[in-house]
Amino acid sequence: MQKPRQSNYELLRLAAIVLIVAMHTWGYAFTTTDTVTQGILLLVNAVGNTGVTLFVLLSGWFGIRFSTGKLLRLVFVVLTYSVLTYGLQTGLGTESLTAAGIRKALLPLLSGKYWFMTCYATLFCLSPWLNRAADNLPKRDFGLLLAVAAFFFLAVPTLQLADPTHDGGKGFVNMTLAYMAGRYLHRHGWPHLLDRHGMAIASGAVAAILLLNGGITAVTGHLCNTFARDNNLLVFTAALGIFRLIGRWHFSAESVNYLAGFAFPLYLTNSTVIALFSPWLTADIHHPAFSLRAAAVMAAACAAAFFAEVLRRLLLGRAEAWLLTAGRDRH
Repeated sequence: MQKPRQSNYELLRLAAIVLIVAMHTWGYAFTTTDTVTQGILLLVNAVGNTGVTLFVLLSGWFGIRFSTGKLLRLVFVVLTYSVLTYGLQTGLGTESLTAAGIRKALLPLLSGKYWFMTCYATLFCLSPWLNRAADNLPKRDFGLLLAVAAFFFLAVPTLQLADPTHDGGKGFVNMTLAYMAGRYLHRHGWPHLLDRHGMAIASGAVAAILLLNGGITAVTGHLCNTFARDNNLLVFTAALGIFRLIGRWHFSAESVNYLAGFAFPLYLTNSTVIALFSPWLTADIHHPAFSLRAAAVMAAACAAAFFAEVLRRLLLGRAEAWLLTAGRDRH
């Protein structure tokens, strides 16, 4: 019998993607001269950059269960939105219709159109071996593995010594680190400090990011995002604290569970919707009113993703169900 979905984690799954959308939206204000907008942008980046880590930590916590059907469904959903968004962009004239563009639209997971989805699909395919490693490694060895990986792929970039992956943390290495951290926590439990003081640790990490980026911004006169990147130890720490905090908040709500199913569609469509509204969004880029416009554009992106996914399920739901069943039959 399938266990009921835990709505606190489903809410976190959706919130993680909303945080990413917030960063994409407020990112249009990076050249603003308005102090209020700069402050909000720094806060959005400090919290928003935990989105990817939170989503993958959650995947690691529950563990990805690979099946051919699920993989086919993931590919189908990504391909559908890739073609849809490219068609919309070319139809409205915001993108040119080119051979390279068509190739990218038809091969989104292989062309790097969505870095997050490409890395997640790769993680999905490798999950049987990653799960086996997590299940068989002794606690001490597993902890040492994570500590060494965190040193090279989080601590070193945070100290501005080097970026070993050359991707700012937006790649498979840091995603795998977050996934394996989630597996470790689920299997071996939370460290005492994180278990007891998740909120304080998350707040402290976000405050540190704000102070560092805000200080550099004040000194240089240019907005700084250096300490709000996916491969920053402070961002990873904040994500762990938030994850633990939400994990303690147990509740059940069918509406939340339903809306969580729109997380991927929101990610796949948000950049297109935001770009369409960008002329209106940036009209007040040097005024505090920008944040009101940004909030409105975020709401529009969420609404567009909801209606697009409802329509997709109505039109293509049977094809998706067939792929899922066909994949199960292969097993």
